[in-house]
Amino acid sequence: MDTKEVRSQLAHWVELNQRSAWIPEIEAGEGRRVDSKYGGLPWLKDENDWPDCGSCQRPLQFIFQLNLSELPEKLSDRFGAGLLQLFYCQYLEADDCDSDFLDASLAFVDLAKHSRIVHPDGDGFQGSHSQLIPAQRIVAWQDTLDYPRPAEHERLGLSYSYDWDNEQIRIECPRFDLVLDHLPIQENYPEAICDSLHHDKLGGWPAWIQNANYPRCPQCHEAMQFVYQVSSHGPLPIKFGENGCGYLTQCPKHKDIVTFSWDSLN
Repeated sequence: MDTKEVRSQLAHWVELNQRSAWIPEIEAGEGRRVDSKYGGLPWLKDENDWPDCGSCQRPLQFIFQLNLSELPEKLSDRFGAGLLQLFYCQYLEADDCDSDFLDASLAFVDLAKHSRIVHPDGDGFQGSHSQLIPAQRIVAWQDTLDYPRPAEHERLGLSYSYDWDNEQIRIECPRFDLVLDHLPIQENYPEAICDSLHHDKLGGWPAWIQNANYPRCPQCHEAMQFVYQVSSHGPLPIKFGENGCGYLTQCPKHKDIVTFSWDSLN
């Protein structure tokens, strides 16, 4: 049985786990301080509102802002209101910051980045800042469908058992009373069944590079929900390790609690 046939057998499971996602359409330019954007200048309360790296003590670089009140209508109030902002230590990329990378399980104690939700009141601080990434505004969203990475399949009811000696794989989906056995291991069935979009996106499923690892809210200890993915192949000149991905997540109950983690091959 080839991968196309296997995916056809699992079409109901795939459809059950699909999510809407939105790909940003961008254009160069600063725009308003409250616009969703990569780089440029974010909305700031005052001149002291720009965060420093907690490790090397130098100013963090502003890399991303998402206006939660101007998202696609289908999202409604899922993420609340305000501006979701992300700052990141540019010196990490040059190995000139002594902060160690911390995975999502320790996302709230990584000192070399700062994510927050601010609620703009008025025009805010109108000054400039040094070492800015050129501004690129998000001007529209392209609606698409997204699917979970193989790292999340078992949690969602699809399991794989590997017989390495005979180079075979067994796929089980109890919800639909389906067992597919003695499949050739070389076909890479998990990715063929469904996978996640690897570029920058709003919503959908995180494109985990290694393991699925949702941070937990420090207040209620529930798993955070995925909000936005920042890819090494997107508009930002940041690689997040070796062609990694960054993930902005938010507590679904305490919407002002957000964090950022990234994952890479090394």
